[in-house]
Amino acid sequence: MKKKSLFLLIMMLVFQLSFYNCSNDSTTNSDDNITQEDNNNDNNTSSEDNSSDEFTKYHSENPDEMWDIAQKLWKHFKNTFIVPNASRYKGDNWLVFDYYNTYANSNGAFTSEGVAYGMMLALYMDDKETFDNIWKDAEKYLGWNQGDYFFYSWIAYYDRDYEQVVVKQPGVPASDAEIDIAAALIMAYKRWGNTEIEVNSPLYGIQGKITYKDRAKSLIETIWNKFTNRDFDDWYINPGGMQQLTQSAGYDEDYWVVNPSYFILANLKLFKDFEEGEGLETHSWNTLIDGCINIMKKYPGYEKGLQPDWMDYEGEPILKDGNYVDNYKYDMYKDAIRVPWRIATYKLWYDDGKVDEYINNAVNYVWDHKEGLYYKYDGSYYLDYQDKPIFDGGGVAMWSTLFCVSDVSSDKKEFWVNALKDKLVDDGDGGYYVSGNRRYYENALATFAAILLSGRYKKLY
Repeated sequence: MKKKSLFLLIMMLVFQLSFYNCSNDSTTNSDDNITQEDNNNDNNTSSEDNSSDEFTKYHSENPDEMWDIAQKLWKHFKNTFIVPNASRYKGDNWLVFDYYNTYANSNGAFTSEGVAYGMMLALYMDDKETFDNIWKDAEKYLGWNQGDYFFYSWIAYYDRDYEQVVVKQPGVPASDAEIDIAAALIMAYKRWGNTEIEVNSPLYGIQGKITYKDRAKSLIETIWNKFTNRDFDDWYINPGGMQQLTQSAGYDEDYWVVNPSYFILANLKLFKDFEEGEGLETHSWNTLIDGCINIMKKYPGYEKGLQPDWMDYEGEPILKDGNYVDNYKYDMYKDAIRVPWRIATYKLWYDDGKVDEYINNAVNYVWDHKEGLYYKYDGSYYLDYQDKPIFDGGGVAMWSTLFCVSDVSSDKKEFWVNALKDKLVDDGDGGYYVSGNRRYYENALATFAAILLSGRYKKLY
């Protein structure tokens, strides 16, 4: 009897050891060029992180309902805008499709911003396959080496005549995409392990293997050395490909160009955490964050919680012949509407008081002037979203995030939650999109907002 018990005990130990070894083997994605490495417990955040029993400090009164909404928004986003699923484009890559930017021989375009949003949403939806495929094709089609620095060209399109992806502006980046993609890779590294992909883009000289961690490191070096302007008292993130507009080009002055929606403060702070956590050389991210906030304060609408799409470093408008330039709007419109969400994310992840003044300014003013959503520098309405609902779904979504992390009463917070819910349209296939516009941009913003309101928009590193 004792021999039998001993035999059973030994067999149980053998089974447990074999199970442990199997569960820690390297795994390979359905794409042979994507391999999982370093997938250990110390470097993984479980998919349980998005379970209903763990929320961030700030969330809506019904977080599980908002998580269900977020999942339905993601379903529509993935099926509509991420090729090869996209309904108006049947290609063989996984770039996020933008119907808005069109060319004569294409149905639309692909942007590095779309890549960033697709990757970040896939991360929070625990959709590793989509995350990896978007990233792999971004490396293949948009990746660009410039000396010691790597970044992504900001726009490409599918040429129907030549049946291939064509980069519209090779080697011209938009820095917000790199900042978002680097953050997504850092958190994916923590959540899923250090996945490695193989890139083959001979046209642009991008070949070889790269991991989440190594690409995040190279992007951070680019962000610090190419996209950070440290020539002024207040350091700031420049737009990337276009940093200065000059009198020789017809502008009234030489302008150092600023887009406040590119000041993604939470991601910059995340880079500091990553460098310290991985024992890397550290950069002065806090000084950069403070500089960006100081520049935001130069805008005349700051005391109302407003920011412009574009302005000069000194907070002044960009002018030609004394007139505003439409491509560089001095109003809070399509670009700047992201600022509330960016600030809300910083408050959610760090809550160190740096952005409290902006939040208080914004919620107090916007609550009393909520018919606008989009504003001119003096606080007057840029447009009435009830009459011109072009971007209303995205606008409502962005303001809902800022109210969520503020100290206003719960009824004011829920007003914006309900306003967002009112903008949702059932797509007839189990998904939602936001009314007013069916672009990837507004639908991505709405999905980010729903995740934040669900209490699942966590700092995953």
